Amino acid sequence: MIAEDDDGTAVSRVGAGRLLADAARGGHGGRKRLAVLVDLFLPESMRLSDYQRVTIKRFIVRLVGAVEHDLRQRLITSHAARFTPEILAALGSARVPIALPLLQRARALHDVELVSLLLARVEEQRLSGVLRRDGEETRLVEALLADSDEAVSGAAMAMLIAESRRHFLFEEPVLARTDLPADLQYRLVWWVAAALREYLTRQHGADHGVADTALMDAAAASLSSHDEGETLESSSMQLAYALAERGRLDDSLLQAACQEGRLSLFVAALAVRGGLDFEAARSMALPPFGERLIVLLRALDVRRDVAGAVAQILSADDADLIEQMSAYDDLTRVRALELIQPWQVDTGYRAAIAALSAGLAERGDGWAA
Repeated sequence: MIAEDDDGTAVSRVGAGRLLADAARGGHGGRKRLAVLVDLFLPESMRLSDYQRVTIKRFIVRLVGAVEHDLRQRLITSHAARFTPEILAALGSARVPIALPLLQRARALHDVELVSLLLARVEEQRLSGVLRRDGEETRLVEALLADSDEAVSGAAMAMLIAESRRHFLFEEPVLARTDLPADLQYRLVWWVAAALREYLTRQHGADHGVADTALMDAAAASLSSHDEGETLESSSMQLAYALAERGRLDDSLLQAACQEGRLSLFVAALAVRGGLDFEAARSMALPPFGERLIVLLRALDVRRDVAGAVAQILSADDADLIEQMSAYDDLTRVRALELIQPWQVDTGYRAAIAALSAGLAERGDGWAA
């Protein structure tokens, strides 16, 4: 009997066992065809650039590698007595990634929230780099670091350290920490722990109970050491709050932060002034999702000249800028405030509303049984 592989190039003589295996993999062929269809008809505006695709994948490798490195070290240092020398040697071989191949095969990393966050960060990093190369000197941060108010200067230093750590995360292959919100850090740690469990029990025959006990302890210790307050987003928000309390979160600071490529501070300033969380402000203001920037600036009563300068920096082209400034002129502040109200609710609540709305839309009348 003759059978062809999915791509139609390999032909071999097979028996009943091969046919059963091919049948079990039938879903894969369907997924492959669906992926081809989606790629063929996906609008250009929704396609990732090569830079975005490569950098997001690299970022995922960094994040998984950081968590795996941490868990493996905790297993070796705190639970060595539980495992054989062979297992300890395998865990200590840092050059051999364990978790990522397993997570990729299981598609565990196909997480909308994670990928959306990474895409937003990649674009923020890219745009920030362009602005810093082509723009003015970073006088704003230098002034904040030298501020006579210790609360402001301390918050500025914390933001600068977090900013440096974020850049380090983009460049280094393995880190001892990650830079994620608490909920995503929680999920990632347990994904990696599950992958290590699979490896230890299947590849090395480790006792399930022993592996579970050690991995749960290592994961709990890793999570307890994670401080969401050290992320760039959190430290930027703390600086923005400190400036707002002193009446210094004005239009000129917004413009300077944007011009000098301090986009995390720019977003944090928008968030604090608008009563938004950081992710909502970033989604409204920055590429690749920032179609609502001008609405937010109008709602915050940002002066037209400052709004125009900011829009010019962040707009893709002149036509986009013209459209945004036309919207600024047409919008009243009252209407703009109404338009940003959905973004002022809690992130989890907003996500639940969106999910519920999408589910009801699929059913037509949401009240149908």
